[in-house]
Amino acid sequence: MGYYSRFIMLAGGILAFFSFALPWENTYTGIYLANGFGGLITIVLMISLAIICTNLYLIYTKSNLNSLIITVALLLGMTGVYGCLVVLSRHDDSGVNLVSTAFLMSLVIIGATIYMLNRQSEWRSVPTLWILTSSCIGLCCYLVVFFGDSLDLVQNEVEIKSPQYGASLTAIGFIFAIVGSLCFPQTEKRTVTKDNSENETASTGNTEDE
Repeated sequence: MGYYSRFIMLAGGILAFFSFALPWENTYTGIYLANGFGGLITIVLMISLAIICTNLYLIYTKSNLNSLIITVALLLGMTGVYGCLVVLSRHDDSGVNLVSTAFLMSLVIIGATIYMLNRQSEWRSVPTLWILTSSCIGLCCYLVVFFGDSLDLVQNEVEIKSPQYGASLTAIGFIFAIVGSLCFPQTEKRTVTKDNSENETASTGNTEDE
């Protein structure tokens, strides 16, 4: 299963993405609920937060990336977050759109998985961090939408009372992405095993020469 983990993550992202074209609340599709002024602000806010978190992760792991690029990216991310919070605070009729957040997370999963397929990235990498984080955020968004009736949730001027199968399929897609990332083969163990086998081969060769 570990060999197909990348494809499982990609399938989960694709399932979550296309499920937004299905009904989420009565006849309203996920795409309709994700649109609107609040949806655009939410996407900008999520992208800004992702930029900040990614650069903090690069700093923590002491990445070889140019420090100037990291600094500029952090400033842009913080500026984006500040601007979005100002806009949200001045408009009482708009707030964070959870459906837009989940939609953006599905795109992140698809993009990060395709990158991993092309580069054959290891398990401990930034794309894997994006996939795990995006899947968990998307699943949390679904849970809030699922209990929308008790929370008096409104998305794009539509009151959420009884989520339809489109939302459930999106949640299943996020779960697939989480399972695929957790089943990803640990490449570090393989590397250690390979080094040990090479050392054993080298020592055997030296013994035969003697």
